[in-house]
Amino acid sequence: MQINQTLIAIICSALIASNCSKREITAASSDAGTDTIMSVITLTKKQIRNFDLETARPEKQLVERNIQCTGMVEVPISNCARVTAPYGGTVNSLFIKNKTYVRSGSLLAEITNPDYLRIQQEYLEKKSLLYFYHEEFTRQGELTVEHASSIRKMQQAEVNYRMTEVSLFALKEKLKILGIHADSLTVNNISASIKILAPISGYVAEKGVISGSQISPSTAICDIVNPEDLFLSLQLPEQYAAFIKTGQSVNFTFPGDTLIQHTGRVKLTAPQIDPEKKTLNLIVSVQNPELLPLPGTSIHATIHTIPDSAFMITAKAIFSTKSSDYIFMYNNGVVTRIPVVTGIVYDGMIELKNLNTKLYYAEYVVNRTNLLNSLFKDE
Repeated sequence: MQINQTLIAIICSALIASNCSKREITAASSDAGTDTIMSVITLTKKQIRNFDLETARPEKQLVERNIQCTGMVEVPISNCARVTAPYGGTVNSLFIKNKTYVRSGSLLAEITNPDYLRIQQEYLEKKSLLYFYHEEFTRQGELTVEHASSIRKMQQAEVNYRMTEVSLFALKEKLKILGIHADSLTVNNISASIKILAPISGYVAEKGVISGSQISPSTAICDIVNPEDLFLSLQLPEQYAAFIKTGQSVNFTFPGDTLIQHTGRVKLTAPQIDPEKKTLNLIVSVQNPELLPLPGTSIHATIHTIPDSAFMITAKAIFSTKSSDYIFMYNNGVVTRIPVVTGIVYDGMIELKNLNTKLYYAEYVVNRTNLLNSLFKDE
């Protein structure tokens, strides 16, 4: 067989000039179980006539990399609240339903616990005792000045006063946790029940109890979600990370509603790739977040990147095996099969990556790739 020396020289210089491409080609060959980096055959005149091969050259095009990814609707942590009852107790009354809107400070439930009564009782007792110890401390101080009382009695009166003051402050904080204003607490309004109020405005996402339930301090009475600032969290495959910039446009759809396109923009990107999932997390702000479905809803998104130039060939010219993709370069009857790395697919064309620039201007075969590949002995 006669081999075209010009084409061989171009191919050899391409391999020498690009160590990266050479490694990828070698790896692909190793996966295929052969030491052949590339193969060359020469077609007979009869084959050339019968095969009727079509050829073309790679085209440099300005393309927009529309990257597909998935994600879900999420809500800021500050817009979520889990409502619990301090010290637990029994649910006397419940004033909420799932998916209903509640305002901050509105009544959600009433809880009864004898410990609530005990804390209020202790507070009022300590409050009275503090007044007594304060008066005693003042009196002993005056007597000490007049030498009518020992210093020891004055010091003991001060200790009693200070200890009671600390106890009263601690009980006051406990009452604050229960939602009881200590300054307004009297013997006449002590109660074994407390009111559970909404900490934020939002929708009741999940009701966890019913009237009569016995609950602990860790039991969730309900979850409240404020949907005003919902956003999208996207998981982007790591190979596309270099193409992502803040401000890029995003279109997305929801399951069961794929005909309506919603829009948003990339707001933040994670500082690193997730080592386990091999993805980059993106935060996308959306227009009219109040129209988004519930947090946790899955979405399918398309990110529109800034257009850039790429060498493209007809997608059907790629011959694919389990281990690699190939193109067939053609020059005056000489066919060379070359492993390639492909990129994006755009309008029937596919990107060639990591190929020596000299080969971007050679002709490649557009049709009959299955037939040509069958002529190579290692396949």
